[in-house]
Amino acid sequence: MKKYSSLFSFFLLFYCFSTFLNAEKAKPPLGLWVPCESDNQTLSSRGKITQMLDFAKDLGAKDIFLQVYRRNHSWYRSQIADESPFQEIYKKEKMDPLAFAIEEAHRRNLKIHAWVNVYWIGKDLNVPIVKKLGRGIITRDQKARSMLDYHNFQVPAPEAGWYSYGEDGYWLDPGDDRVQTYLLSVVSELIQNYPGVDGIHFDFVRYPFASPFLPGSYYAFTRGLEFGYGERSVERFQKAYGLNPFHMERTVENHMLWDEWRRNQITSLIDQTRKMLRTKNSYLELSCAVLPWPERSYFSSFQDWSRWAMEEKVDFVVSMNYTLDLHLAQMLSKMALGVSQKKNVWIGLGAYLFEKNPKDFEKEFKETLQISSGGIVLFSYDSLLKQKEIVKSVQKEMKDGSPSIS
Repeated sequence: MKKYSSLFSFFLLFYCFSTFLNAEKAKPPLGLWVPCESDNQTLSSRGKITQMLDFAKDLGAKDIFLQVYRRNHSWYRSQIADESPFQEIYKKEKMDPLAFAIEEAHRRNLKIHAWVNVYWIGKDLNVPIVKKLGRGIITRDQKARSMLDYHNFQVPAPEAGWYSYGEDGYWLDPGDDRVQTYLLSVVSELIQNYPGVDGIHFDFVRYPFASPFLPGSYYAFTRGLEFGYGERSVERFQKAYGLNPFHMERTVENHMLWDEWRRNQITSLIDQTRKMLRTKNSYLELSCAVLPWPERSYFSSFQDWSRWAMEEKVDFVVSMNYTLDLHLAQMLSKMALGVSQKKNVWIGLGAYLFEKNPKDFEKEFKETLQISSGGIVLFSYDSLLKQKEIVKSVQKEMKDGSPSIS
């Protein structure tokens, strides 16, 4: 009997050791951001969608972040957004691009996450959300200047000489409850009309931020530039706390309260979206593309993604770690990954930056494979179509055993 017991123990140990070795070789999931407005116009035909999915599968990617809502325009059938991009494709191809992409992706065992640009709406004010809710939904700065007053999207004087803000275009005010209701209706329409979609992926789910940034409104109010002072937001904050951000006493405590209130507006959208997805289908995933600096994101754009990850308010976040500086990239990745131990922090890499030096990207990708406990997402599909060396190196690393630094 002891003989069989010893034999059983041997095989058990062998199995455990083999499982450990296999786990060591396991690669984090690979994802691919696929823009809707780009040189390739991927959603414009069946052929291009099929080509993209085959490319992703050959690359080793499992998660496709397919941009279908941008500038309040939709590349899917919608009664809420401006569906002119969808209608143009449908008229030509007799095809619903999102429905077709979902069906074909599932044939290849790939996931489709509907990528939604949230608060940034581009330069055109002739869009449904502005027509419906009015121009008051555009955010204002701490001097009560609407972004509508920023000529050519440039910061007005006197700050013009020192400050700039991110993406050209207008931003919705996240503290306006009408904006939140509208955005939730966009998500609801997507998951109702496309039950096969695997998840919702938020981008621009933050306030716009100025560069250089200051740590919070206590410092930025008098000597910097920041946003979120929309009329409706100011009214709601004053009703909740009896304080007006423009006129309240300039104490650290008051400004911390105002900053936290703005963070909570973004987090509220996250919470309500997650609840909606779980009610519809427990397997629907919510993910967000986030700024790569946890503290700067917290202070300057009120995107409290470290909390979202730690408290599992999202299935995962993707830190947009786009830089040519390999040391900085590794430092930012390690900092982001240290936020949560739940493997729900993924790393986004800017492959598009490395067209002239693909060897550097190969090194960056290998290093990220070694340290990533979640997944890796590449930006973007369109750029990779022109970067054959990078594609080959990614394919090799995803197929090989353990990653190694050459």
